[in-house]
Amino acid sequence: MKNFTENNNENQGLQHFYTHFKKLEEYAFAFFLVMIVFYQILIIWVPKITENIH
Repeated sequence: MKNFTENNNENQGLQHFYTHFKKLEEYAFAFFLVMIVFYQILIIWVPKITENIH
């Protein structure tokens, strides 16, 4: 029985790590989307702004 509880604790640790990782994955995905949008804005707006300066 003692062995079972130890295994259960280990599983809980893994579960905690997994949920943490899932959250990290979501943040990474959101960050990725923001970077794509930012990149698009840079590609579109930087040439226009530089054209206006010249």
